Amino acid sequence: MTILIHQVIIFVLLALLLWMPCAHAAITVTNLETSGVNNAAGSSATASISPSANKLIIECVFNEVASGTPNQPTVSGNGLTWVLVATATQGLNRTSMFRAMGASPSAGAVTTDYSAQTQASASWSVFEIGGINTGGSNGSAAVVQSSTGNTTVAGTSVAISPDLAAFAGGGNATLACIASNQNIVLTSEGGYTDVAQNSGVGSRILSSYLASPDTTVGGTGASNSMLLVIGAEISVTSARKRPLSPQFMGWLPTDSIRPVNFSPRRNQ
Repeated sequence: MTILIHQVIIFVLLALLLWMPCAHAAITVTNLETSGVNNAAGSSATASISPSANKLIIECVFNEVASGTPNQPTVSGNGLTWVLVATATQGLNRTSMFRAMGASPSAGAVTTDYSAQTQASASWSVFEIGGINTGGSNGSAAVVQSSTGNTTVAGTSVAISPDLAAFAGGGNATLACIASNQNIVLTSEGGYTDVAQNSGVGSRILSSYLASPDTTVGGTGASNSMLLVIGAEISVTSARKRPLSPQFMGWLPTDSIRPVNFSPRRNQ
């Protein structure tokens, strides 16, 4: 029986090892605009922004009315379809998170429409996330789950309720949007990286992220206020090692094929 032993075997094993999934790739988060306005007469809009192709675009928005119940806003702009992820309300206040994604978004403003309802104050944070799952439509595969929370009375801390479920992937990231009905400094939990926080109007919003799972998303305010929070799990893509280069493949000598002959042993 002849068995061919060749360095190709080693090569194949190395190739398989190099193509095995490794640690999740780190996400990249870029602020596009974070701002706010008082007395928004039915809608508010960002300046012109230029979202990147095939990145998850998020808008976190806070809106407050002088009386009654704040309308659920809708979002449009950049040739994208904006989908509501979650919303939290508390009295005169509302905080919402929207997602979008597209292969060729256009430059322009993001408009938040409050259905002809004047807002006493509105704050928003629009940002994009790279290194995420681009499956589904409009970022549906990138946002796995979400939860909301709010203070029932003025306070200095807030957390989502219920907690997020166990994350679908150990390398997935956590997104947090914290808002206040006052112009106070907001602080995310320890370990989070802040994307941006607005100031100068009668409300605030803070967007931040954690490059690992966190099922108990929360935050604090510098003084008593009505606080609202939205937490979400973000699906992160798995990094794969690069294939072997032609230079490495050329290392394999073609004249090294040496068959080895084995004579079967007969039982005596």
